Amino acid sequence: MIREIIEHGGPISWFIMFLAVVAISVFVERLFSLMKEKKSLIDLRNELEDDLNRKDFKGALEAADSSNSIAGRLFFEIINKKTHKKIVLKNKLEETSSIEVPHYWKNLNILSVIVTIAPLLGLLGTVFGMLTSFGEIEAFAEAGKGVYGPSVIAGGIKKALITTVLGLSVAIPVYMGYSYLTSYVERLTLLLEKISYEMIDLILENRDSDS
Repeated sequence: MIREIIEHGGPISWFIMFLAVVAISVFVERLFSLMKEKKSLIDLRNELEDDLNRKDFKGALEAADSSNSIAGRLFFEIINKKTHKKIVLKNKLEETSSIEVPHYWKNLNILSVIVTIAPLLGLLGTVFGMLTSFGEIEAFAEAGKGVYGPSVIAGGIKKALITTVLGLSVAIPVYMGYSYLTSYVERLTLLLEKISYEMIDLILENRDSDS
């Protein structure tokens, strides 16, 4: 049934469905990747707190380096910065964050593009379908000397509107998925920032007490 509907919509319908597959792939990959990053952030915070409270800076560096996560690379840089000045660590945090945090947004622009072009492709397919339909009606009218039934018009319009329906059917859920992921990234970024400042205080506290 669905295959027949898509086939009636022509090549543009198949391209819209291809965009749907791409969108699903990006959404699933990003969702699991972000969930993994969040878990790594929380686990790493707990591990680093234990290391730093024991003044085991070498162990903290090794834990951050082996984390293989955005939080790990960020924490490694601020722990490895040998200073007792908070402003220096904050500057290092901002510098590293500007490089690492954008990775949270990886491939989300693909979803944004699909949200924009899917309905436009649907409209384009409808316009082409209508032009083809009216061309067929004109040819039928000339062959039949102006006599043709409403079924010819209804069938042509129905076929032409398929791409619009498909375009909207793809764009709406993709937009919902994109909104969810952007909200997730924003919350994760705030959590990373909060934990990073806590980590700076913990680093300085243990360095001061150790000096």
